[in-house]
This record gives sequence, structure tokens and C-alpha cells, in this order.
Amino acid sequence: MEEFILRKISIREVKTGEYTEVKKGCLTINIDDLAKTLLEDRHIRSVDIRLARPGESIRIIPVKDVIEPRARITGQESPFPGVFSDPHIAGEGITVSLDGVCVVTTGKIVNFQEGLIDMSGPGAEFSTFSRKNNVVLVIEPTDGLGKHEHERVVRMAGLRAAAFLGQAGIFAEWDEELRVPGQDLPDLYGADPSLPRVLYVCQVIAEGLLHDNYIYGLNAQGSLPVLMTPGEVLDGSIVSGNCAAPCHKHTT
Repeated sequence: MEEFILRKISIREVKTGEYTEVKKGCLTINIDDLAKTLLEDRHIRSVDIRLARPGESIRIIPVKDVIEPRARITGQESPFPGVFSDPHIAGEGITVSLDGVCVVTTGKIVNFQEGLIDMSGPGAEFSTFSRKNNVVLVIEPTDGLGKHEHERVVRMAGLRAAAFLGQAGIFAEWDEELRVPGQDLPDLYGADPSLPRVLYVCQVIAEGLLHDNYIYGLNAQGSLPVLMTPGEVLDGSIVSGNCAAPCHKHTT
């Protein structure tokens, strides 16, 4: 595998404007263009796009997913392999991310759903996302959809928005660069013996409606444990569809 490079652009401000672009730490969003992109999905009746900034008197509920905007600079086009493209191995080439801004999906409660983000007040101390500039998508799917399809529509809208916003970072100056050596799994077995022997176990649950996660675009239901390189985990190979109880809500 090639080396994986993650270029982070620090976003300190988010506002609306005529063009979607990143300049000097500010992400400007053309709301109409973003909404038009999302409404290309015929299963979405409407989308209300709102901004929630740190310190504002805003509570976001129920939180279905949180996604960092990203784009691929080299290699495959999709920052979420297997979602908007055929599956391809993540964790190699160059990806750019907008650090400090998140896409948050919300909408009608299906079954039971919890999870909230307070942008100010005592509750803000308990969420990392309270300190982010959040682009909130209030998604209203069309009538007649089953619960699984309803959640799929909302999930895909969030990923599509994150990919749309991530494009603004392709030509922007980046602030931090993370490099992960290109290694296949057999290479990791023969790594420098002086390095700490560390294995990270990520529980990617798949228990049905509101409790599913996706690996390279495929539902993890029935999957055996999957070995991944660090670069794969960092590069959008796992997408969350797990949006019920906060105790095990791992967002994308």
C-alpha cells in the first residue's frame, strides 16, 4: 500500500455566502447549492440546513450522525469508499479534512432515538461536538418509506453533504499533516520489534434497525472480525448507522 496522508484544515468560522469555499480558516457555504445536491435524492421531501456554533443557545436533538467533511485529493473520488463508489482500499493516497466543522444529521425520531448536542450551558462540557462549528441537516424524507429506508436516506444525506463540503478544501492551505506509512497487514506482522505491540479493537455493532454499521459500504451484519491497517480506519472505511442509545452511539 502507498503512504496515507491526511491533511487537516483548521476551520474556526462557518458562514453562508455566494460560494462554497475555504479561506483563512473560514468555511463559507452556499446553502442553496448544498440543498440542491441533497434534494437530488428523490426520497428527500425537504431539507432545512442550519448552522450551530460554539456558545450559541442551541440544542440539537435527536443526533443521528456526525461526519467530518472530507475529500480525496489523489486516488478514488469518494472519501467514503463503497458508499458513493465501488469499494476500494482506503488508507492510501491523500485525503483532506475540514477540522473544526461537522455535518450533523437529525430529523424525525424512528422507534426510540437519543443523543443531543448542547452548544452552550452545562451540557456543552460533555460533548466534543459542542466545540465544533456544526452544519445541521434537518432531513424530511418522503412519505411511505419503511423505517430502514428512512434511516438510509438520512444517513446518505449526511455523507453526501460531508463530501460536498470537503471539496472546498481541495485547493485550500492545510494546517496539519498526518502521515501513516504504507503497510499491508503482513508488513505489520513483521514491524519493528522495538515498537509497542498494540492492537485496537473497535466494536462495530450490527444488530438491526438503528444499530447497524457499514464497512466499505456493506452492512457489518454477519461479518467476521476484520483486520484493518490504521490508515484504513482513519480514511472513511467505517460509516455509522448506529443512532439509538448514546451509550454505544459511535458516529462516523
